[in-house]
Amino acid sequence: TTEIYTLSLHDALPISCLGALGEADRFGFVAFDDRVDLFAADLAHASVGNRERLRQFLLGIEARGGTALGRGLQEAVRLAGADRAELIVITDGQVAGTEDLICQVRSAGARLHCLGIGAASQDRFLTLLARSTGGVSRFLTPRERVDTAALDLFAAIGAPVASDVQVDFGELAGGRSILEPASDVYAGHPLVVMGEASGEANGSLRVTWNGGGTAGELRVDLRSNGECEAQTVRLLQGARLITELESGMRGEWLGDARQEGGRLGDCRVMNRLEETSIEYGLASRAMALV
Repeated sequence: TTEIYTLSLHDALPISCLGALGEADRFGFVAFDDRVDLFAADLAHASVGNRERLRQFLLGIEARGGTALGRGLQEAVRLAGADRAELIVITDGQVAGTEDLICQVRSAGARLHCLGIGAASQDRFLTLLARSTGGVSRFLTPRERVDTAALDLFAAIGAPVASDVQVDFGELAGGRSILEPASDVYAGHPLVVMGEASGEANGSLRVTWNGGGTAGELRVDLRSNGECEAQTVRLLQGARLITELESGMRGEWLGDARQEGGRLGDCRVMNRLEETSIEYGLASRAMALV
């Protein structure tokens, strides 16, 4: 069965998503602003009666305060009570304490899928939140159809189109991966591979995966074209590395990250962040370049 936990103040979206579930599937719902409200203390089967009760529950929700996403996620993880639960997060608000929240979510064992609505939804943070747990994310303007996007996101997380994805740089001279590619790929969400090679780097990049019980393989021929996009791609790669490193830092380390008594792991992250800033010539929380 599927276990879905939706966090949202958009009342039509959970009902649309639940329409794709069978009565044997279970769901939970957490509404959050500066407080947290639960539809039920335990998971509920997606029966017609429970869907109607959820509809009535949603009608009683009113916007009150801020966006306490951390508290909402804590309740959703507690409600799930098991690893590998699927959480759909729908929000249009600013979230505080984002660095600490990403660290907490990584240790929770659940997979988050994020739908951000409007300019205030902090696309960068929600992207990191989803990516750090193996989930997917999508963002909309207020004029776009939110219900359609939510259903597309819901459908995409049902099952990956490719699992156990492996990327082999062996045929490229000096080839190596810079960022570990995602092991699962979902419909409508591309696989992004970042790597480096020495010299002309003429050869093939080999990608293998499992899909529906069948092994797949793709070879991508790479040839140097002598144009100047490489430096731009390199800067994008550096920005991605810096973002990944910063997302692993606790909030209290952002001021004086090398304070006495700090954790060794955090010191290493800060040192690596500084080295990456120097290597790529990009500013970060460890270094401002003037």
